Amino acid sequence: FAAAVTLGLAYTLISRAHIRIEVVYVLLNAPSRIVLDLIAAIQAQKQYLSDIDGLIGDGDHGVNMNKGFTLAGEQLGREPGDLTHALGVLSKVLMMKIGGSMGPLYGSFFLAWSETLAPHPTLDGPLFDTAFTTAVAAVAEMRCVLGGGR
Repeated sequence: FAAAVTLGLAYTLISRAHIRIEVVYVLLNAPSRIVLDLIAAIQAQKQYLSDIDGLIGDGDHGVNMNKGFTLAGEQLGREPGDLTHALGVLSKVLMMKIGGSMGPLYGSFFLAWSETLAPHPTLDGPLFDTAFTTAVAAVAEMRCVLGGGR
């Protein structure tokens, strides 16, 4: 299941395609591989991310994402934890260590996920929807504050 959610989220983030994920539930207080699997997906797709960014920008998106996600993976190797912890670490690393628009936007996305999931013992379909919607709204809010852009 973790791989399905991770790949679905990574695929959605990378391709902006709509996907369907069927979820029963995930225990949020258990050690989580979801973020580590997401990190691996970003690392595996770093060139593709840079290639598609190069069509509309400077082509550094994959490099920056790989750097941030790899740094988060290293920190999680030293400080493992549950899903909310891992999302929080990823968020903090992206916001603090990655410049440009990518760090704050993706950092805000994963921070909203972490904060939404924190009070809950399990992740089910409705909570997944709430967390995703909240995370997208956080990015939209950042985009408004930053004045739009690509």
